[in-house]
Amino acid sequence: MADNVIWILVAGVIIGALLIHFYVWWKYHYICPKCHCSFKPSFLRSLIAVNAAEDRKLRCPNCNSTEYVKALKDEKKHAK
Repeated sequence: MADNVIWILVAGVIIGALLIHFYVWWKYHYICPKCHCSFKPSFLRSLIAVNAAEDRKLRCPNCNSTEYVKALKDEKKHAK
């Protein structure tokens, strides 16, 4: 019985973390520090990217450089 409770708690934490990440992915975009291109990575790419505090290491689709980029809140729905 106690094992089931632990697994339910673990599943709840994982689902909660995915929901929070989905919210951030939906509401934020990134700007490349080199070419200043605005982009939004796929959900999976964003999920597996290396994180460092508020930065995320992503590849720019315009110049193909891999840099730490800051998330910026979308003013309106981001055009892909």
